[in-house]
Amino acid sequence: QELERRENATVLRGVDASERIKDLILTTLREGVILRDADGNVIESNPAAERMLGMAVDELPSGWSPGADWPAVHPDGTPWAFDERPAAVALRTGVEVEDELMGLRRPDGSTIWVRVNATPTRTPEGEISGVVEAFDDITTQLDLHMSLQLSEQVSRASLDALEQGVMLTTADGELRRTNLAAERILGRSADELREML
Repeated sequence: QELERRENATVLRGVDASERIKDLILTTLREGVILRDADGNVIESNPAAERMLGMAVDELPSGWSPGADWPAVHPDGTPWAFDERPAAVALRTGVEVEDELMGLRRPDGSTIWVRVNATPTRTPEGEISGVVEAFDDITTQLDLHMSLQLSEQVSRASLDALEQGVMLTTADGELRRTNLAAERILGRSADELREML
């Protein structure tokens, strides 16, 4: 009995240590993590997920109900049905979903953009038992990308408004851009001019 008690105590210490390590990992990660069971109910989330989503674990919607109050949109702005989101698809198909871009409306009305990965979990027998959602906030990077695109459009429009022909080349002489006046003056399209240089 003493040996059995010691063996059980050793196993419990190992389980406790594993739990502490898991908790430390989840707490340390900058990426948001949500663990769900096979019915979509939230089992656990880390502080990064709660911070990004603006809600505590007990406020996160459970299940795949279409009425779940967690509005999300595709990059084109169309609504994303709750049962078609990456975690639900991974759970339904048993296949990992990677790098989905999703806009999430937070309770304060702001929207963040996240890159989502969803991986189904399995029992030792291979049955799907739940799903792990991992996501990172890429709102700042997306805003920067959009600003650069806008700057590029303004730059192109400014060049095209000039009456003088302009040709921009690299140090090696590769044509990067022409304006409309250059194409008109030379009687060639940008593609034709690239072939000539």
